[in-house]
Amino acid sequence: DLGKFEAPDSTHELTFDLKASGDSLTGAVSGLMGQATEVKDGKIQGDTVSFWAMAEYQGQPIKLVYTGQVSEGEIHFTMGLDDGSWSTDFVANKVL
Repeated sequence: DLGKFEAPDSTHELTFDLKASGDSLTGAVSGLMGQATEVKDGKIQGDTVSFWAMAEYQGQPIKLVYTGQVSEGEIHFTMGLDDGSWSTDFVANKVL
């Protein structure tokens, strides 16, 4: 899946390599730190997915929490900081 989100200084393109197994979600997110970061605590509940992954902002490690609503061919994500001080919404489209 591929998603784009707007930040104050630029647009970021993220690639999600996600694998579902029962109610568990594994995989990686790439596009934030130049290399893929592992999906942690991935869960699937009905059509909702959630996980977190580490990223870097201005040289500091940050924990980003992702919650997504799965629909036909896409996932509507909310991505935000662990402490709730910032979040953004974007859509990731399935790439065949």
